[in-house]
Amino acid sequence: RGRQSKLEQLRLAARAQGAVFSLRRLPLLKTDTELSAPLAVYSLPPGEKLQIQAEWVLRRTSYHHALNFSEEWDWANQQRPADAIQDPLKSRLASLPDSIKGFSAGPHGAAFYWTEDGEKELLIEMIDLLKQIKQMSGD
Repeated sequence: RGRQSKLEQLRLAARAQGAVFSLRRLPLLKTDTELSAPLAVYSLPPGEKLQIQAEWVLRRTSYHHALNFSEEWDWANQQRPADAIQDPLKSRLASLPDSIKGFSAGPHGAAFYWTEDGEKELLIEMIDLLKQIKQMSGD
């Protein structure tokens, strides 16, 4: 009951911040051989600008590589956000806990993928980052 109660509290806190909870799988990378397990996704609804932008997805890989966007973080599709979004995002990635598995923005809104291992403070910090991504996207 303890974990379930904690998850309910996280999801209520997210809703209070305007975020919506869902379960989704991370998109496959070229090196993946099987689908990931469904993860908690917290997203902010898209505004007019994000609704018409192609979705970009940045996800944590299991390895560091020089060709990755940043250490173990790489793009899961061909789309990229503007440099104004990439630069601040890159500066935050190294300090994120392993429980944060990915970010995306597009017609579904701005979102982060999370194992939900962490506290409410991390949730609020990530929702604040999503708000910045939306703002930098012109939303």
